[in-house]
Amino acid sequence: MHRKHGIDPNPLYKLGTGQVGCMPCINCNKAELFEIARRFPKEIARVAEWERIVKMASKRQAATFFPTARNMPAGIDGWVEWSKTVRGGQQYDLLKAFEFDNVPACSSAYGLCE
Repeated sequence: MHRKHGIDPNPLYKLGTGQVGCMPCINCNKAELFEIARRFPKEIARVAEWERIVKMASKRQAATFFPTARNMPAGIDGWVEWSKTVRGGQQYDLLKAFEFDNVPACSSAYGLCE
């Protein structure tokens, strides 16, 4: 539809994001978090710093960007590590480990790349 009307989509869609708005979105999926972590490590570091600051001011000494889940390490760094795993989060995906440092030009789930 973008091509039909001569409109360029938001560049983030070509980089594997499923939705554009907050970076990262608290509703992003595992694959999207993986893409954000490898393409925008400064965003992950920014959120980790916010978690650290809020944790210091928190009565419970805890703060997470993503909702906490059972058997998940708290904090964005734990979620990023989880995004590198295969189903169940018990084992690292060897293909993803290789892909983490080799960022492709396009990862669009919408087929936006040429």
